[in-house]
Formats: sequence, C-alpha cells, structure tokens
Amino acid sequence: MTKKHLNQGQFNNDSLSITFSFTDGDGDIGTQDSTLSLFVIDKRDGNYSNKYKLPYVSQEGTANGISGEVQFVIFTTCCYFPNGATPCEKSTTYPTDTLVYQIYMKDRAGHTSNIIETDPIILDCTK
Repeated sequence: MTKKHLNQGQFNNDSLSITFSFTDGDGDIGTQDSTLSLFVIDKRDGNYSNKYKLPYVSQEGTANGISGEVQFVIFTTCCYFPNGATPCEKSTTYPTDTLVYQIYMKDRAGHTSNIIETDPIILDCTK
C-alpha cells in the first residue's frame, strides 16, 4: 500500500494504491468481456467496497501458470461510528476509524483465489 492513512470522504477526495503479487496455475486471468474478476471487501461490514475487471491474459499452452502483480487505486470511504452516528459526518468524539480490506480474484474458470488482507488503514474522521 502506498499509505496507511486516509481522510474520510464520499467524493474521491483521497486514495491509496494497493499492489499484490499472484500466481495462477492455469494462467487464465482476466476476461475479454465486462466480467469483474477482482473483488475488494470492507471487513468492517463485509460489503463489497469495489469490484474491478482484470485485463485479459492469453493462455500459452496447457497448464502453463503465470505470475505477476496487480496494482489498483482505491478511494477513501466513510468512518463508521460505534454510537450509530451518520457515517461520513465529522466527529471529534471518534476522531479515527480503522478499516481492513479483504481482496481476492476469480479466474475465467470461476476459481477463487486465496483471500488476502491489507494492513489496517486509519481513516481521519475529523475532516
């Protein structure tokens, strides 16, 4: 991750870049259509935060695996407050929130990768 602190927000006012390595034994990553194949879950509530389409990687022969890196940008999100206050409101009572993203991929055969997690990301709720 390019950073571990974000200002909360609804309008893409802050972001970070995430990069991870992968190996796929079948080499069938990405699709030529609009099928989504990279999934990011906000662990605070279990909802999908973002979904992405990975670029098509052609298979070279049978059972040829591939390795590589995936890099994507994720924009900030809202703070969640333990007292049930409206998310994304400024708060001095709860100045920070911590979030962790779970990330996984699906290949063209529908196989799901291992789930990885980001380091904790601190959201500044005072802005």
